[in-house]
Amino acid sequence: MENYNGILTLYQQRDARSETRARSNSTEEGAAERAEGSIDVSMQGWLGNQERERREEERRGQERQEEERQELRRIEETLEREDLQERLAQASQAQDKMEREKQRRQEQQRQEQERQEEEMRRQETRAQGRREQEKTLNDSERARKRHTQIDIDSLVSGAIGNQRGLSATGLESGRELTDPSSNTVPNLRERLEQERQERLERERLDKERLEQERLEILEQERLEQERLEQERLEQERLERERLERERLERERLERERLEREERLEQERLERERLEREKLQEIFAQKLREQERLDQEKQEQKKREQEQEKRELDRLKEERQRRERREQGRREQEKTIDSERGPAAESTKPRPRRRQTPDSVWITFKVRERGVWRTAQSLHVYSSDPSEVDRIAVKYMRKREQIRVYDTDLNILTPQMCFHAATANGSNMLLLIPEKEIDINEELEASVSQLLSESDSQIEAGIQ
Repeated sequence: MENYNGILTLYQQRDARSETRARSNSTEEGAAERAEGSIDVSMQGWLGNQERERREEERRGQERQEEERQELRRIEETLEREDLQERLAQASQAQDKMEREKQRRQEQQRQEQERQEEEMRRQETRAQGRREQEKTLNDSERARKRHTQIDIDSLVSGAIGNQRGLSATGLESGRELTDPSSNTVPNLRERLEQERQERLERERLDKERLEQERLEILEQERLEQERLEQERLEQERLERERLERERLERERLERERLEREERLEQERLERERLEREKLQEIFAQKLREQERLDQEKQEQKKREQEQEKRELDRLKEERQRRERREQGRREQEKTIDSERGPAAESTKPRPRRRQTPDSVWITFKVRERGVWRTAQSLHVYSSDPSEVDRIAVKYMRKREQIRVYDTDLNILTPQMCFHAATANGSNMLLLIPEKEIDINEELEASVSQLLSESDSQIEAGIQ
């Protein structure tokens, strides 16, 4: 009887363990299904994030291209303004030059007019001097003629008076005066003739002198005209040379302007070419960067898929091991039942229905300066583990850049946290700041000690 009771107690304990394993298996299967679903959701979210990042990158690229086009337009407008200002400055300089040239020509015309007027005044002065000189000569000639006639008349009168006086004083003297052979009258005539000859000689000399003066004046006028003609020719030559220099200067300025415009056009084309090459280089660099990012994303996606595949394979292997253990247990029970016989079958208690817990406690442990402390504990329903995801995201977004691990020190995404915490029955998640992440034996030992303390606390609470 005592043996029977002991065997019955043993079978009851085995049934209880079987139910516990069954519940844990069903919980693990549900967790695996949820993990698969959360993985699908996380993959969809990751793809959506990638699509949004791609669109954002395209939008930023379009904005950069638009900014570069606006910068090119601003550069072209600046060059056009500078060219227009330069042209306006050249036009203003040309206008000023034309004004100065006009003023210079007007000044030359005024000077020429004044010179002509001065020349006319000099000519009039010379002509008036000649007329006055001729008038003076004519007046002097008339005065000499008049004086000569007066002298002749006075001599004749004197001669006649002398003859009359002689007739009164004496006959002898009268005879001498009236005698035709007398020399008084011929002497008078000779003297008159001599004076006439002298007068004619003086007139001839005066005429020669006047003619010489007239010729000298004509020579001076000819020389003055030659000088004026030479000055006019010299001014015309200088004017032609000035016009030729101005023409050459205009041609030189025009050539320089054309060369400058051509140089500016070449520089603009060179800038456009360099800008196109720069844009092409930037575009190629962006393409390479995008390809590199796509490749990294694909590699990341591949690694995540491989990790998920390994996780699924691990879960599948654990499920298979549990199934094999369960099958071995059932076979062992069958063997024990076959050994006990029908009496044992009649006394075997009826197994109870498996039950799935509706909620669990999830504990977040944070590592600070090598020490683990409880950061937060959550009472989470298995049907809605979103609170665990939210808390994990909250810690990951902190300034310390905290990462979430399971008790096997596998890094987790927020969607994987609930399944990873409940898969091994520890219901625990580890929070490690990036600055303290160093997977070594010390960390593994501290995690093992933490699990041992947690198991001890659970067993103490059960007892």
